[in-house]
Amino acid sequence: MLDIYLDLDGVCVAFVEGLCERLGMENQLEKWPHGIYDLHEATDITYEAALDVYMNANFWADLLPYPWMGELIGLCQQFGNVSFASTPAGGHALPRSSWGKMRWARTHAPEVTVHLTDRKESLSRPGAVLIDDYDKNVDDFIEHGKGGYGVLFPQKWNSLFALKTWEQKRQWITRRLSHFAEVHNG
Repeated sequence: MLDIYLDLDGVCVAFVEGLCERLGMENQLEKWPHGIYDLHEATDITYEAALDVYMNANFWADLLPYPWMGELIGLCQQFGNVSFASTPAGGHALPRSSWGKMRWARTHAPEVTVHLTDRKESLSRPGAVLIDDYDKNVDDFIEHGKGGYGVLFPQKWNSLFALKTWEQKRQWITRRLSHFAEVHNG
């Protein structure tokens, strides 16, 4: 049995879409360059404009789940225990984003435990799997952790940008989790 940690923003939660909508910049999603993770590098959204939004706890609590979230949780539950692992926005926004993310999880998936941490690799151990949309978080979980596995969740801002549909993403995740379960369980 695996312990699976699902990232919130970009995996289960439509964070980028919500931020662009809140700022009236929905067109930024269409222009997003493939493989560029940094929001400020990929869009015209300034750090100051984003921080103004991040300071509102309701922004985090009111974000929409991706349509595949329920199916993704169910898929992961076939392989083990599922928790959320999320990094709150830093600085002055930290308490508000933490509160908002916890409220979001209680609203949309109350049965799933939430781990808020700025070091997801601290959750790494044999049998643990991180599913995240940020290449660096997955790499750190594998390399600097303690024997965990990582699955990059395909999004336009990471190296798996070519996998666009939910079906392609689901197949990728299923193959990775099947492999890790086989390796872990012998």
